[in-house]
Amino acid sequence: MFNFTFKLPNGLSNVSISIYTYGVLILLLFFLRPYPQAFLGAMAMRLIDMVVLGLPILFFLLNRTAEYLTIKVANICFIFFFLFLFGLYSLVNGYLMGITKFNFRDPLDVIRYLQIPVFMLFGYYLALRSEFSVKNILSVFIIIILIIGVFAVMQKIMPIQFGFVTKLYAPEHQSEKLTSTERVTTIFGNPNTTALMACLLSSFILGCTLVKGFIKSFTVLTMLGICGLVVLLSGSRTGFIACGFLTIVYLFLRMRNKFMFILISVTFIFGVWLFRGLILDVIKYFNYYLYVGIQIVLNLDFETLFAAGNTFSRRFDRWFIAIDLFRTSPIFGLGPLRGVVVSSTDNYYIYILLRNGIIGLSLYLFFVIYSLSIAIHGLKLTKEIKLFSYVYIFQTCIILLMNFLIEAQIQNSVVYLHLTTLGILLGLMKQRINEKNI
Repeated sequence: MFNFTFKLPNGLSNVSISIYTYGVLILLLFFLRPYPQAFLGAMAMRLIDMVVLGLPILFFLLNRTAEYLTIKVANICFIFFFLFLFGLYSLVNGYLMGITKFNFRDPLDVIRYLQIPVFMLFGYYLALRSEFSVKNILSVFIIIILIIGVFAVMQKIMPIQFGFVTKLYAPEHQSEKLTSTERVTTIFGNPNTTALMACLLSSFILGCTLVKGFIKSFTVLTMLGICGLVVLLSGSRTGFIACGFLTIVYLFLRMRNKFMFILISVTFIFGVWLFRGLILDVIKYFNYYLYVGIQIVLNLDFETLFAAGNTFSRRFDRWFIAIDLFRTSPIFGLGPLRGVVVSSTDNYYIYILLRNGIIGLSLYLFFVIYSLSIAIHGLKLTKEIKLFSYVYIFQTCIILLMNFLIEAQIQNSVVYLHLTTLGILLGLMKQRINEKNI
């Protein structure tokens, strides 16, 4: 087992850790690293992103596992490489058509597609280490769930006193809204991202209810309770919808009798509507902002939902502007469009159509279908592979739904978690092949 040593000043013992331990620590650091935009500015945040990207690259350099990439891993890398190439073409296309002007930050938006597979490869090589343990990985995510739970409660009960810590992770406009809306941001810096990540992290816990032997029932219930609490305190309507959708996906995968699944799902939806008053009272206790939004949905008040000025209906204006511009170059897109349209369209599918065209969206959907087919196949293999297959399916389903309401797929914390999960799944599959060949 290869170790590397930190040389410390005289009188102090040198610290030696294994490559695998380093990998587990940086997995934790992906999510716990501060993001103090309020203190350092937006460009400094770009540098922090590059440092975070450099950590798994350093892991590759230190890693002495002589393993070739499997065809599945190579195919996914090629998909993102083609997204990068077509992204460059879209960027130039926007310039040539005179729709956008050159900005030195534009190439960074395109390079993103090369950064994404780095985290998949990190998970892949981490799983190939001889010391790899599923319980170590689950422990990392349990620690993160505990931290965001404590963070959320502290922001709720003492937002002003906890303000400095909030600003280490949230941009200034989000930290300022904390006292007025009481929507917690935790270590993810945004209420919607916080709720989305709580759902994605809970997928590990739900996976452990389908594949026994990894964590105890008490831990399962505690972690799911914390994730649910975080979603409520975030005041995120999109997160609340994601929770409901995740519940339905979970029931679908858990129940073999699909007729019973339909019956229970319909009963569940009817029960939510029937007891909506009680549910709304509970939500109101935790977050009034969420209460107002969910009240409109549960009371089927479509007139208010689609009324001008509503946060949901405001999305339509951005979508229509984006679609009109998309018609200018539907095949290849127009690149980042910095200064031409708002940076967020609140819909990832429109986002990628506008910037990378039909080709970009097709490549993304191909990645989704291809990776899901791998996970579905993994449900027939060992229990470790089965666990991460369930987790990846849960995460992908949530992201596909949330992409209709926010740009979920390209948020840093989502990329770290989703692609690392896929990488670990692929690494476990490769490990199984190696064992069969011995």
